[in-house]
Amino acid sequence: MLKDIYEESPKITGINDTNEMIEKLKKFMGSFMGSMYYVALIAIVMGVAIIYNSYVIILSERKRELSSLMVLGMSEKEVLSIVTFEQWFIAIFAMLFGIPLSQSAVTAMGKSASTDMFSLAVKLDLNSLIIAFVVTIIAIVLAQVMASRKIKHLNIVDALKSNE
Repeated sequence: MLKDIYEESPKITGINDTNEMIEKLKKFMGSFMGSMYYVALIAIVMGVAIIYNSYVIILSERKRELSSLMVLGMSEKEVLSIVTFEQWFIAIFAMLFGIPLSQSAVTAMGKSASTDMFSLAVKLDLNSLIIAFVVTIIAIVLAQVMASRKIKHLNIVDALKSNE
């Protein structure tokens, strides 16, 4: 074969086989995608934790106010809807702010990973945004479910007794 003849020549230092390079690149991309899925999972867990912590902070800062509303006749569900509205209001603006921020991050990652041998496409597609929105919505709902337990355990009497 011609490749074997050229490999034995002292004047030729190396031969690049396109098919071999493609296979190596596919193998590299496979391990890279595995790492990206792991990073995405960590990001999802962190997102749920951050949203849940913001719920806990809201509940602890407004315990007296929320307890007063419950004393005045509001149900736990109605009190939760007030806190939920606040969280969704923040979340919608955060998701809208996240679109240009994501585009900037993708562009920066594409530039840092590109070399003279290959480059990565710098494109934020609609499917990625939809997946991000769905995951964020799931994280918010999960945090709401966990926070609703805290509202159910609000001690109305103790909260109203405390002096601020």
